[in-house]
Amino acid sequence: MKKTNGITRRDFLKGSAAGALSVAAMGLLGACSSKEGAGSDNDSAVESTISETPAWLGQEPETGEIAETIETEVLVVGSGTAGWPAALSAAENGAKVLMIERYAYLNKPKDDIGAINSKLQQETIKNYPYLAIDKTKLLKDAVRYANGYIDSDLVKLWMEESGETVDWYTEILERKGDFKMWHEGGIGNVDGGARDAAYATGHSPEALTERTTAEVLKEYADELGVETMLETTLIKLIKTEGRVSGIIAESAEKGRIQINASKGVILCTGGYSGNAEMLKSLQPETVRISATGINMTSADDGSGIKAALWAGADMDQIHSTCSFNRAAVDPKNGKGGDPGVWYWFGEQPFMKVNTKGVRFCNESGPYDYMLHSASLQPNHVYCQIFDANMKEHVKQMEMVGCCRLYPFDNGAPSNMDIDTVVDGMNAGLIESGHLVVADTLEELADGLNLPKEAFLAQVERYNHYAETGVDEEYGKVAYRITPIDTPPFYGARTCAWLLSTLDGIRIDTNMNAIDENNEPIPGLYVCGDASGGFFGNTYFNLVTGMACGRSMTFGRRAGRIAATTAL
Repeated sequence: MKKTNGITRRDFLKGSAAGALSVAAMGLLGACSSKEGAGSDNDSAVESTISETPAWLGQEPETGEIAETIETEVLVVGSGTAGWPAALSAAENGAKVLMIERYAYLNKPKDDIGAINSKLQQETIKNYPYLAIDKTKLLKDAVRYANGYIDSDLVKLWMEESGETVDWYTEILERKGDFKMWHEGGIGNVDGGARDAAYATGHSPEALTERTTAEVLKEYADELGVETMLETTLIKLIKTEGRVSGIIAESAEKGRIQINASKGVILCTGGYSGNAEMLKSLQPETVRISATGINMTSADDGSGIKAALWAGADMDQIHSTCSFNRAAVDPKNGKGGDPGVWYWFGEQPFMKVNTKGVRFCNESGPYDYMLHSASLQPNHVYCQIFDANMKEHVKQMEMVGCCRLYPFDNGAPSNMDIDTVVDGMNAGLIESGHLVVADTLEELADGLNLPKEAFLAQVERYNHYAETGVDEEYGKVAYRITPIDTPPFYGARTCAWLLSTLDGIRIDTNMNAIDENNEPIPGLYVCGDASGGFFGNTYFNLVTGMACGRSMTFGRRAGRIAATTAL
């Protein structure tokens, strides 16, 4: 099998999200050319095309003239949810550590760190036994949600080490009183017949001072002797006799530099949600449903993934994203792919209709399920509808994880509280025109450019379901069917907010990047959104913080292994 810079013909043929590149998708790659004629000429054209390097990957850059060479033992590329624990763990285990960051500042880890059997979680379960987690059931669910496209051993590893990792992180954040870590103890209405089982795995810090988590971690890193370099960007990896021995980077201060890492390089560079070319090539359906202009991870340009591929690593064959249904577009004519704004309230499972004014799925479920269903609707967009009783209805619907707007069962604060969202964020969206307010449903239909007759009939049916507790259309659970009968009425056109890509470089349980033969690449470790094997097709958001917990747990593990592995 011919291999070009880490991509096989098999990779290229299966590289689209649909599983095989169509002619249209191949055109997006930009590397494809066609030949005139038919028959054998077409066959040779296809053979020529699939053996080329995809345009989004390109050729590995030249090294160039090196201004300075730096020596270290463990090099961590990228700060953040995976980078910090990788650097700190490597230093705790005796290695000389350098962490580089492309920005002029160090990123802080994300909140909602998913873990099992942390000390905080165990304390919660003493008082709320229904929050106990069956790890075997969780593993089965994870495989089911991914259609089997995951490495079960990686999920098992996260389940075994995540609790200890959160305990470690908690001790660092709380040691000087800057933060209080909370276990987010809640899984919604336990007896209400929810379609999808949730797991109380989230952990988030509450700030008690003005300091950020990045500042607290930097202080600890300084104590351990971790060195950091800002505005330093990865260009390519260096391989010496089959082993990754360092990188070539571009420093804003020094120019082109070489960093040698005798014990290993740990890539914590993020995914490719900010790389339009990669997204269009690998996930054209994601581009169609996503609003533009609000992607918080837009700097995730796939540079780490590309560098690993050039070094011979293999990439997931299933390309997928984590998308929030929390973007608002123009209320009259907005569609998927249009400019959008933050709409945190969009996750709440109120009635949602397409641009023909009718429902099209069960609104109560994992957040990107709604978006996947919307991809089949006109303009890949839909409208969320609710009324003046929104605060009471949100409380009744008992959301979980980062979607929750009221405190959790054990008193842990939600990431966003109801007043901040409704009286702050939503009020701003009303002012900007993205959230429509109307005294009548007819006026709301006008404001959202919906056909009145169909829309009013749908609201009438939905209110009937709220009264009877039976959704005769899509089987929505009763406690999440809330009536729309009290003015003023509200509506917004919503679509996807792309949070992060989920596919990346395949790794083994030692966090080593592996090649197409499942053999580890010595000296190269990959963590966080740059790594793969953990999700397939969709994000398993019923396990709160699973992605962030994976990043932190595996980052810490990679640091320890890199520091202690004998060369």
